[in-house]
Amino acid sequence: MPLVLVCLVLGGVFWTIFLRDRGGQPTVPAGRIEQHRAAVESCLARADLACARIALMDMQRELPGEENWRDLQVRMTTLEAKLAKQSEPERPNRAPASATAPAPTNAPASVHNEVAQAPPAPASAPDRAAQVDAASRERAPVRYPPDAMRTGARGTVVLTVDVAEDGTATALSVTRSSRERSLDRAALEAARRWRYLPAIRDGRTYASTMQLEVNFSPDAGNASDMADLRQPDNSYPPRAPTIAPPPAAAPEAGLLNKARVELQQGRYDVAVALGESALQVNPDSAAARSLIRQAKAERDRVMRETTIE
Repeated sequence: MPLVLVCLVLGGVFWTIFLRDRGGQPTVPAGRIEQHRAAVESCLARADLACARIALMDMQRELPGEENWRDLQVRMTTLEAKLAKQSEPERPNRAPASATAPAPTNAPASVHNEVAQAPPAPASAPDRAAQVDAASRERAPVRYPPDAMRTGARGTVVLTVDVAEDGTATALSVTRSSRERSLDRAALEAARRWRYLPAIRDGRTYASTMQLEVNFSPDAGNASDMADLRQPDNSYPPRAPTIAPPPAAAPEAGLLNKARVELQQGRYDVAVALGESALQVNPDSAAARSLIRQAKAERDRVMRETTIE
């Protein structure tokens, strides 16, 4: 009997120490749970789905109880659905086919009307050189200087005018003087007051240069004819000259270039051979003969210096 009691006491102690807590959940400090939740919530607040998944997996591994992380998993699933919806491209709303499709019976008539009502294309302006605007010339005629009129001074002033694309005179100068300063000054002052029509080529305006002749003669019939403007029929601005193609290179030029390279590098026999080949291509090549003589002279000089040493 005492032996039985001893066995029961020992069995109770063994169960109390080793078997009582075997089927229960491990105890986790509350601070650790809060750390896991804070990590997951931080990822969810940044909408970082990958970060939230990793943090939740760590929490599930250390805290098997669903009551600790079930609400976080629901929030993560909601965020995943929201991000997936945002990544989908928006589909344009299609209007009903009846609202956009034109009536087939009216289509030919509308096309015909549009063609009939379209204005004709404007014709391009003809080519011309820069010139003085006639209305501007009439409003500001050339004035004969009174002192030159009294002395009977006469002459012709030739002006050079640079005309911009918008018709503005950007530069004026006296190309040929009348040898009377007052006449030259009067021509320049009038030219500065005029407006100009820009040059046109292929329907487009462009900057150009023109020349004007202003003739001063005290023998004219009235005051308005004493200064006569003439615009020579010149080709300002001149068309681009035809550039002749460069002359073809001599047929032996390639061989001579190679020979010169060999000569500079001290391979005189090779240079002589290339020069002779160039001479066969063009027997009249003076450059080939000169290069051969130079290569032979250099070769002989080097051989003499080697022999002396």
